[in-house]
Amino acid sequence: MIISNIRIEKIINRGLGLGFKDDKTIMVYYSIPSEVVDAEILMTKKSYIVAKALNIKQPSPFRVDPICQYYMRCGGCQMMHIDYQRQVEFKRDVLIELFERAKVNLSVPVKTILSNSHTNYRLRAQFLVKNAKVGFTEFNSNKFIKVDNCRICHDRINYALSELNNNISSIELNRLFIATDGKNISTYPIKDMHNRLDISINRFKYHLIPQVFFQANISTLEEFQSVVVEPERGIFAIDFFSGSGFFSIPLSKRFENVLAIEESQDSISLLKRNMSVNNISNIIPVNSTVENATIPDIYKHTDLVILDPPRSGLSNRAIQRVINLQPKKIIYVSCDPATLTRDVSSLHRAFYDIQEVILLDQFPHTFHFETIVKMTRTLDE
Repeated sequence: MIISNIRIEKIINRGLGLGFKDDKTIMVYYSIPSEVVDAEILMTKKSYIVAKALNIKQPSPFRVDPICQYYMRCGGCQMMHIDYQRQVEFKRDVLIELFERAKVNLSVPVKTILSNSHTNYRLRAQFLVKNAKVGFTEFNSNKFIKVDNCRICHDRINYALSELNNNISSIELNRLFIATDGKNISTYPIKDMHNRLDISINRFKYHLIPQVFFQANISTLEEFQSVVVEPERGIFAIDFFSGSGFFSIPLSKRFENVLAIEESQDSISLLKRNMSVNNISNIIPVNSTVENATIPDIYKHTDLVILDPPRSGLSNRAIQRVINLQPKKIIYVSCDPATLTRDVSSLHRAFYDIQEVILLDQFPHTFHFETIVKMTRTLDE
């Protein structure tokens, strides 16, 4: 069913355009504020409708031609039809509105850092495999779409993608990870292109493997790390959800003692390897969840806690664990603004004031972005 003449008011979370028609709230994919569109209904709920723009009757001046042949068929990108600078401005508006909804009154401006590369920036990606072909999930479905080239993946990943689509017929698997360090390629679980991956970030060396999480945008890694870590110094620091040490490794040069807590055994193994390669001995890796980690008493009132949780954010127990530690400063890093604002609201109510908010656009042409919130404790016992 088609709904005609929807005027789009603003962009909301997940890159959807928000409009109203006949007292109905309509969320429209692939639309831009100020546009008038006809849209196909994808889903009808009691209080809203989700739709996909089909006919742009009054286009925005910020509408551009998508550079990907799969756009609007593949579900990977949602904002490629919008001028890049305006994408980031819309993301900032979304973040500010989510803080308002979480009842957090921002007294500081939201700073923005743009990606140095708008295309071919991803150094790691997960693909689907079906009928001896490699690709992604179609937009708004679980159907498979074969992809020969992804405009946001690094050129080396696209090379591997092309090779695999031509030679994967004898391999039986459902999912495939491909990663690159800019030169070499590694795949998992198949070993056809299993090469060593090493990357240097601000003079620190990291070993990567495809199936273990690492920050995705090769063009923002150094600035991302610097913005979070470089201003900080002290005696004790805790890096929750440390992964393979993206923050822990540079923290070790600014703090005398660093506790790195990570649930993934593979990530902990990589962290230990990265510590060795960088000649670092003052990080204590702990393979545990935040809720259950054993934290020495000397880390009570720690100088700094870094939180970089998965998109689901922090559990109530994890938030309480952090609050009980009474760190002097908290830096919360997240690629999900909804869970970030929810959790920052809880920390704010526990006497942590927001000192700085930074939107780092790690994911051009998608609705995703990274947010960095720096908070300091305002109440002492």
